[in-house]
Amino acid sequence: MLVLQQLNFKNWIPFYGNQKIIFSVDENKNITFIEADNMAGKTSIYRGILWCMFGDTGDIDEYSNFIEKLNLQALGEKDYRYQVELKLKFEGKSYVITRKAELKSDAEVHEDNWDEFLSLNIDSEDSVGIEAQ
Repeated sequence: MLVLQQLNFKNWIPFYGNQKIIFSVDENKNITFIEADNMAGKTSIYRGILWCMFGDTGDIDEYSNFIEKLNLQALGEKDYRYQVELKLKFEGKSYVITRKAELKSDAEVHEDNWDEFLSLNIDSEDSVGIEAQ
């Protein structure tokens, strides 16, 4: 069984700075409710999980490029980095999946000037890039 444990955001769409969601892992109370007003970020949580795991938010028109995923306050402060980290358990193993994007050093803010990084940790063994995917 797949058990989500924690989701960490840094400058991801509406989530400015470092934000954390801790999911219930209690076998008897294993549901986590996320309730919020419209446009508060519930769908961005889902998009973050998709992007972290698969490198795509599942959207055709929105959030299809790097700059759209960056939190607007971070953009205003010229902090051109965002990240989503997902901690989970699956078939007795602990996984930490981290995907991040950042503007290349001293580059103009343009879609072609971003680097994306993926890392995967399974029971304390690290993989990066294509090996992690």
